[in-house]
Amino acid sequence: MPHLDGFDIQQALTKANDPMPVIVVTGDDSAEARTRAFQCGAKAYLRKPVDEAILLAAIRNALSPSPGLVT
Repeated sequence: MPHLDGFDIQQALTKANDPMPVIVVTGDDSAEARTRAFQCGAKAYLRKPVDEAILLAAIRNALSPSPGLVT
C-alpha cells in the first residue's frame, strides 16, 4: 500500500463510520502500535506468526454480535 499503512486504512474506516471489524496482524509489535490499534477500534491484535486456530477465533469473535478483544 504505497503511502498508506494499516492504521491509515483503519482510521479511514472509522471516520467513514464503516462497521467492518478490523483485525490487526503484525510482525512489528510494540505497545504503542497495540494501543493505537485498539483505540482505533481493532477487534484483535495478533503477532506474526499467527496460529491458525487463534486467527479463526479472532475472526469469529470479531463477527459476533458482542465481541471482546483478542490480544
